[in-house]
Amino acid sequence: MFALCSCGNESKPSEVKDVAVQLDYMWYEYSPLKQASEIIIKAEIQDNLSDKNSMVEKDSDDPDSISDFSAAREIKVLDVYSGKEKIKTGDVIKVIEDAAIDKGLYYHSENYESLKKGTKYILFLNKDNAAGEYSIISANNGKVCISDLKELNDLDEENFEVAVKALVEYDSELRGKEKENIIKSKV
Repeated sequence: MFALCSCGNESKPSEVKDVAVQLDYMWYEYSPLKQASEIIIKAEIQDNLSDKNSMVEKDSDDPDSISDFSAAREIKVLDVYSGKEKIKTGDVIKVIEDAAIDKGLYYHSENYESLKKGTKYILFLNKDNAAGEYSIISANNGKVCISDLKELNDLDEENFEVAVKALVEYDSELRGKEKENIIKSKV
């Protein structure tokens, strides 16, 4: 990962300085996102983003530059929508996200908000990373907050469509043709 940093004026609740980083992610439409996922789950975040669960790698040629960052977040699996042979409801696992805290700095990709403790999400996960651990696919593209639907207002058009379709498919009372029509249509 190559990171270009720009510091903002925002601060996280724990008084860390915000460092938004330009990263390139592959963006998926809804069906390809589901296909790229090894597991799709509903989960509740069990911990806060912290120095303890964050990993930050410095560039060996320039110790002031960051070459990679992530955090191993603890989640409780509330429901398994895809990948039931790999994971069970009630499991507590670690998930890699592209955010980290190190020495008072909060690293994250632009427009990405880290997972919040106590919040429930639909997560699209795979192990397509150097660590070989489950990670969120393509930052915001692979996570849908179901605890606070107001967060949908902050999504760009493409991620909004993915979020709506995920909510309809996995977290709604809709059934049959009505559900199918929404998932297959342009939102």
